[in-house]
Amino acid sequence: MKLLQKLLATEFVWIISAALLSFPLGLVGLALVDILIEKNGYDEFVTRIDDQVVLLYLLMVIVSFIGILLMRFIRSSVRVLLRKEDENEDEDE
Repeated sequence: MKLLQKLLATEFVWIISAALLSFPLGLVGLALVDILIEKNGYDEFVTRIDDQVVLLYLLMVIVSFIGILLMRFIRSSVRVLLRKEDENEDEDE
C-alpha cells in the first residue's frame, strides 16, 4: 500500500510540474512561430486566424504538457527495461 501511495504522489508531483512548465514552453512555441514566419507574414498569419493568438498559445501549452509527460513516460520505460536487463544478467551469473 505504501508503494502505491508513493507512486501516486510521485505522479501527482509530475503532473503539477508538467502543468507549470507547459505555460512558459507555450511562450517559447509562440516565439518560434514568430521567428519562423517573417514579420510581414506573421501579421498576415495573425489576421488569417482572426486574431486568435490566445488559442494558438493554449494549443502550444497543451502540446508542451503532453510532450513533457510523454518524455517522462519514455524515460521511465527505458529505466524499467534497463533494470530488467541488469537483473537478467545477475541471474545468469
